[in-house]
Amino acid sequence: MKNANAIHKRHRFLYSLTAAVLSLTMLPLQNAAAEDDWDGDDLQIIDDLIPGDVNDDGEVSVIDVIVMQGYLHGHDNITILAPWNADVNDDGDVDIFDLGLTKRILLEGSLPPIPEQPTEPDTPTEPDPPETPTDAPPAVTDGKIYQKIALTDPTIGVVAYEGILPEGWTVQIASNWNNVSVYPGQEFVQFVSPDGKAVVQISSAQAYKQSNMHNTGVDYSDYTTYVPYMNAESYIDYSVQTMTQSAELVKKIEIPAEEQEIVEQYAAAELDIFIQGVNSLGAQYGYTTYPVGSEGTMARQQYKIGDSYGEYSCAVAAFETYYQVVISTVQDVNWCVLNTVSFEASDKAAFDQYYSDYEMIAANGYFTAAFYSANSYVANRIANMILEARKDANIEATAREYSSSGTPVSSDDTSTQERVFQAWDDYIKDEDRYTTTDGNQVTTSMFNETVAQDGDWFYVGSRTGIPDGFTELQKVTPMSP
Repeated sequence: MKNANAIHKRHRFLYSLTAAVLSLTMLPLQNAAAEDDWDGDDLQIIDDLIPGDVNDDGEVSVIDVIVMQGYLHGHDNITILAPWNADVNDDGDVDIFDLGLTKRILLEGSLPPIPEQPTEPDTPTEPDPPETPTDAPPAVTDGKIYQKIALTDPTIGVVAYEGILPEGWTVQIASNWNNVSVYPGQEFVQFVSPDGKAVVQISSAQAYKQSNMHNTGVDYSDYTTYVPYMNAESYIDYSVQTMTQSAELVKKIEIPAEEQEIVEQYAAAELDIFIQGVNSLGAQYGYTTYPVGSEGTMARQQYKIGDSYGEYSCAVAAFETYYQVVISTVQDVNWCVLNTVSFEASDKAAFDQYYSDYEMIAANGYFTAAFYSANSYVANRIANMILEARKDANIEATAREYSSSGTPVSSDDTSTQERVFQAWDDYIKDEDRYTTTDGNQVTTSMFNETVAQDGDWFYVGSRTGIPDGFTELQKVTPMSP
C-alpha cells in the first residue's frame, strides 16, 4: 500500500468511523470549565462560535465527534460542554445531522455548506412497486428525456436515493438492514429498460476487514465481516466470476487520474481519522495502533457472458494498521467497497442501444446523506449493544471460573470486605448491628425493633412477632470507620 504521509483531507460522506472506534463512546470524559451541564433544552447564542467544538477546547477533534455520539446515544456520563457549538447546522436541535457535519469539519478543517434537512420519517411501509413518471414527458424531436426521482427506503422512511430516470424506464428500490458491517443498511436500486432487455443496478457501500488474527466469515461478537482484501479490479472480477465462471473480460476502461486521486485521498483520510480516534481513546490503557498505509482504487470493466454483455464499476478504499498484543503483531486491513454499478444487457445490440441511458443513470445518481446518517446511527447503537453484551458475558465467564481457580482469600480481600461493609453503613446512616449465633454481625435499620435468628434464617421486626424457634440477637455498637 502507498505511504499515508502528507495526506490532504477530503470531503467525506460515505464512510463513517469504524465500529471499533464508535463502540468506545461510553468511556468517561472529564468536564472542563463548564458552569452547568446542558440538558438538551434551548441553545444559547454565543459569540465566537466554533461549530463542532463541543468539548470547548478551542478546536474540532475526534474527541468532539466521540462526545457528540455519546450524547446522542443518551449516555449519562457524557456532557456537552459547549452546546452553542453543537448545533452545527443552526436548526435549533442537536442531532445526527450535526454529528455528520462535525465529522466533515474534522476532515476538511472548515464548515461545509449546510444541506437541507430531510423531512420527518414516515411510518415504514412495504416496498412500493416499480415507479414510473406520473406526468407525460414533453415531446422532443431530438435527444432524450429524463425525469428527476427521489426514492424512499421502505424500512426507515427517508429519501435514500436521488437521481434521474430515462423515459420509458422503470425503477424500484430495495433495502437490507440485516448486514454485519459498519454499514448495517444497504440499498439496491434497479432500473429496467422499456423492453426489459437492459438492467442497471446501483448498490450502496459495504465494509469488510482482513486480519492475520481472524479467519474469513462473520464474527458476530465484534460486528465484522472478514474477507481477504481486494482492490477494485479484483473485486469486480471476483463478483462477476461468482455469478458465472464462463464470464470473459473483453475491455478495461481507463479511469481519469483526477477521479482515481479522489479515492486515494479518501482512503488516506480514513486511515488518518481511524488512527486518531483509536489512539486518543486507547492511550490511557497503553493501547496504540500504528499506520501502515492506504490505497484507493477504481475500476470499470466489460464482460461477455454467453450472448449477454455487461459493464461493472466500483471504487474501493482501504487502509492497513497494526498493533501489538503481548508478543504478537496484529495486522488489519479495513476496506470499503463504495457504490457499485452494474449494467447488463441481453445481447450486444441492447448493450449498445441503452449504453447512453446507463451512463446518465450512473453519473447522476447518489445515495443521500440522510441514508448514511441512518446507517451511522444504527451501527453505533448495535456496536454499543455488542460491547455491553461482551462485557456482561466476560464478567459471567470469569465469575464461573472462580470456584475451580483455587484462589485463596487474602488479608487484602478481608480489608476490602470491611470497607464495603462500612460504605454500606454510611449509606444506611441510622443503623443497628447485631451479633449472630456464629459470632459474625448483621446490620439493619434502627427503625426495626429487633433481629432474631434460626440457623440461616433471620427475622427483622417487632419483638412480639418473633417466630417460634428463633433466638433474639444481642445488639452491639456499630463498627468504627
